[in-house]
Amino acid sequence: MKTIIKFNTGRSYTKNGQQIAAIQLGYDIYFVDASRGIDGMIKNMELNEGTVMAAYDGGFYKSGNDENSCGLKMALAYIAENK
Repeated sequence: MKTIIKFNTGRSYTKNGQQIAAIQLGYDIYFVDASRGIDGMIKNMELNEGTVMAAYDGGFYKSGNDENSCGLKMALAYIAENK
């Protein structure tokens, strides 16, 4: 089962805040910040808003331009299809 979370941080990057979506695949989390156009993979974490934001804010993720880009693209496509 694939679990997706979607949330708004309330930060004022856009008039609609900062919208984040993330999916857990195995032990890794793939996320997208739809407001800022940033995406990445967080290794070996449990999926919840706090974990995603702590890793994202701290820079503890691999960007979509790294070696995980194929898995990231698949995860983002799944999130988009299941809005």
